[in-house]
Amino acid sequence: MTDADLPATAETRPCTRCGAVNTAARVSCYACAWPMSAAAPQAVKRRRRPRWLLWTAGVVALLLVAGGAFWAQGQRTAEDQAVSTASPRSSQPANAFDEYRAISAILDNSPKEEVYLSASTPIETDRRQVALHAAVLDRMRSAFDLPYQPPLERTSSTYDDRILSDVRFLSGLRGVSRLFRGEARVAENEGRYGDAAQRCLDCFELGGDVGRNSMVFWGQSAIAHQEIGAERLENRVIAQLSADDARAALERLNRIDADWGAWAGTLRAEQAVFQQLPDAELEVMWSEVMSWDPSRSAALGVWYGQWNSAAEFRAGIKAGQSKAFDSFIRDAAKPYYRRQNRCDRRMYPVPLRAKRHWALAEAVRDLLCLMLALQVELMEAGEFPASLSSLADDLGGKLPTDPFSGQGYRYRQTETGYRLWSI
Repeated sequence: MTDADLPATAETRPCTRCGAVNTAARVSCYACAWPMSAAAPQAVKRRRRPRWLLWTAGVVALLLVAGGAFWAQGQRTAEDQAVSTASPRSSQPANAFDEYRAISAILDNSPKEEVYLSASTPIETDRRQVALHAAVLDRMRSAFDLPYQPPLERTSSTYDDRILSDVRFLSGLRGVSRLFRGEARVAENEGRYGDAAQRCLDCFELGGDVGRNSMVFWGQSAIAHQEIGAERLENRVIAQLSADDARAALERLNRIDADWGAWAGTLRAEQAVFQQLPDAELEVMWSEVMSWDPSRSAALGVWYGQWNSAAEFRAGIKAGQSKAFDSFIRDAAKPYYRRQNRCDRRMYPVPLRAKRHWALAEAVRDLLCLMLALQVELMEAGEFPASLSSLADDLGGKLPTDPFSGQGYRYRQTETGYRLWSI
């Protein structure tokens, strides 16, 4: 029972703070614990800040925001002018590699949000960046007509420096392919599907050059360029092409596929670069090997031959690397579906995995050629063919072979079109 439930005859008094009824004998209120003998609390009057101070703070904040926006716009304008003025070249280079490196340096110094356009970038952003880099893209397309041969000799002093230089070079070229895809999106948005297909194939052309007679991870980068163009070409563009546009795209893709570098050439380039390593870098590798655990060092010794000194290591590792890559090059001549030679996966994991990626890229190009030929047949005959044999004339006289089975690709008509696949 609380004090509020007492009979009316009991002597009571209200709390000076909350007004609850308490017995006269209570020392503190049962509801809020306020001392019954204390006076009522006084309301604290808060001091209000002058209104002019609030207005001043608001104006200062507004000026800061506006100044930051004007500064950012000025920076963007300066960068845009830098890209535009850096694009023209003074003379025609003899090797497309030199031109690619110059273009890569331009884009590698551009803000990443302006170059690395994604597939979900707003179309207005694509349109703006394509217009901004129009000179760079035209310059790249002109370089496609030049012979391409990357130098095996690198200018950097160490192997790690060469790798870092190559990564920056390939990063800038990846920005070119993303801009090509942005051009394709703009053309598709405007209903120019033939131009969209050609811009997607620009990615294939760039990838074919990058992966030709270069190192293994350059070949992986070449496949990445192809994937940038293939996704949009397959899913959005091919089904909208007219017969003439599909035939033009098919002829260009057939040429790109024929010029695409062989996997054996990439392995030979990797082998040559390793054989050129100076002794100083091999000394560093020797010290790293000596710091490994005994089981791993023993595994490497079995592959290369035992060594007891840095001199033996230098000779052994070059001989062992040459032996391993000779084996990889012999396997490169075999179809992918044949049994491959098993090598030390711990020492050479990249070449062993990269051949599968190379075969996947070959299958993607073959399937896209077949899709373009099927689109030509649909536009000219009004329906898809019952089998792929009728497409041989458009594909150079014979149908492509699936690198994963050694047989032809699978094809079947459906109610909504067709199904085409590799196993």
